[in-house]
Amino acid sequence: MTYKVLISDNLSKDIIYKFNEADIDVVYSPEMGKNSSLILNEIHNFDAIAIRSDTKINSALLNKATKLKVIGRAGIGIDNIDLKLASNKGIIVMNTPFGNATTTAEHTMAMIFSSARKIPAANESTHNGKWEKNNFIGTELSGKKLGVVGVGNIGSIVVSLAQSIGMEIIAYDPFLSNERAKEFGCKAYTSFDEMLNDIEVLDIVTPRAFHFNYAKKAIDKGIHLFIEKPVCSNTEESTELLRLSESNNIKIQVGHVERFNSAYITVEENISKPMFIESHRLAKFNPRGTDVSVVLDLMIHDIDIILNSVKSPVKTISSNGISVISDSPDIANARIEFEDGCIANLTSSRISLKKMRKRLYIST
Repeated sequence: MTYKVLISDNLSKDIIYKFNEADIDVVYSPEMGKNSSLILNEIHNFDAIAIRSDTKINSALLNKATKLKVIGRAGIGIDNIDLKLASNKGIIVMNTPFGNATTTAEHTMAMIFSSARKIPAANESTHNGKWEKNNFIGTELSGKKLGVVGVGNIGSIVVSLAQSIGMEIIAYDPFLSNERAKEFGCKAYTSFDEMLNDIEVLDIVTPRAFHFNYAKKAIDKGIHLFIEKPVCSNTEESTELLRLSESNNIKIQVGHVERFNSAYITVEENISKPMFIESHRLAKFNPRGTDVSVVLDLMIHDIDIILNSVKSPVKTISSNGISVISDSPDIANARIEFEDGCIANLTSSRISLKKMRKRLYIST
């Protein structure tokens, strides 16, 4: 039996040869992803479909996909797929979430430690010449219950790291079976709301679109939390989470760790009234993170540091970017002008031939 695969988004044509080597027929038609009527008329002919983010795998498409067995998403985000209906129909959904999973999980634990032990506040106090150790005793994490939403590539490593220091893991993931939960040695809930009643700290490791709702419910329950970057889908959601955390006295840690980079901490005290900043952050291509642009994937770290260094409101921003491999900009440049006259020029790329992190400060 020969299987037939539809590629309905703009993927590398090299994939065609891979399928052909396995005696699988392929129809490469990237225009279909943007034409719902066209794909609806053709989807019944295919056993599998390979997509990016243009193709919307919704109920209308799934109900016509009478032969479909597999949906392959090139990238980590699966917001464009009706997962519940696909699962009910027995269709396997696969994405490509590999990447710097261990590094990201370690950053997660570092931020949880930082929050529990009040390290940022203690660091600032010590740098100001104070010794207020009784104010920064913090909380012991061993024995505490950590809720993890999303026990995938990164979440499973967070589970392992947290268990190594004696934390009890409570997990919520619609795709986490009881058997898999037993392998992880954690307790799994089928309801996020029920899980909130049984935890003391929450780690949100899901696609960006789910961050806000999970975080809001946790804040309403008085639970401190860590959220992978980017924190939310838009400014309005982020502003609302900030307001809720402040009004409820809840700590939110986000995966922006560059401000705590030892190199930056070493030079930070010598940065006085910068008037020009040149920043380059280049990385080799990695499919993980391509559900957002390079601005939210990489440049966001430099934006955070620069806003922390320049003690002046932003006056104007001009920027541009281009998409080369993914569906959103892979290369971007931004020029930020501040009211005190400082100018910051930022360049980020996730399709570079080499890795580079460089920042130049010029002061008067």
